[in-house]
Amino acid sequence: MKVDAEFAEDIHIRIPVIPTVNMNEKNMKDTIKFLSNLKHIKDIELLPYHRLGLETYERLGKVYELKDVEISDMEMLKKMAEIIRAEDPEAAVKVKGE
Repeated sequence: MKVDAEFAEDIHIRIPVIPTVNMNEKNMKDTIKFLSNLKHIKDIELLPYHRLGLETYERLGKVYELKDVEISDMEMLKKMAEIIRAEDPEAAVKVKGE
């Protein structure tokens, strides 16, 4: 990623973790492999998926594509964090809400 070289400050990575989309071991390993090529990463925060915007979408007459997706399970989020730590023991990864 060429943009990374332009940053002099620390980068905070925030990853929404969505069941059926990216909440799986392969995705987490691929993500950390990608991030390992970047510099200046201070931490990685896994964000649980929620449906707080569902009612807003409905009021606006828009389709909420993920309305049937269950909200993120905190234990699964912790497991995803452990996968990242196993791939990169130096990664400062945390789960929002933990």
